[in-house]
Amino acid sequence: MKIVIAYIKPEMLSDVVYALHGLEGLRGASICDGRGFGAWRLDESPEAVQREPGNFRPHARIEIACSDNMTAEVMKTICESARTGMPGDGLVFSIDADTCVRICTGEPDAEIR
Repeated sequence: MKIVIAYIKPEMLSDVVYALHGLEGLRGASICDGRGFGAWRLDESPEAVQREPGNFRPHARIEIACSDNMTAEVMKTICESARTGMPGDGLVFSIDADTCVRICTGEPDAEIR
């Protein structure tokens, strides 16, 4: 099982969610708003960054637990639907999820499909 984590532009979230709904077998996603910084650099001093934390860029974070054989399709769907061709489109990662427990039943290593 894998966890797919994507950081995308907030204005692309609707397009990405719409595209994810089209994937057969995807059981759900978790989405939250965030802010941060990436490859861009501030022209200001580090002290200014500490005084004005509003310099961070907004992003949407999407987390999806999926089977190993679905990971590539989920990542491709996110990339295609979030891409604007401009800097700051975001990143998509996949990481291994060693263990899962379904909370409502206590079933260990519940298969996420």
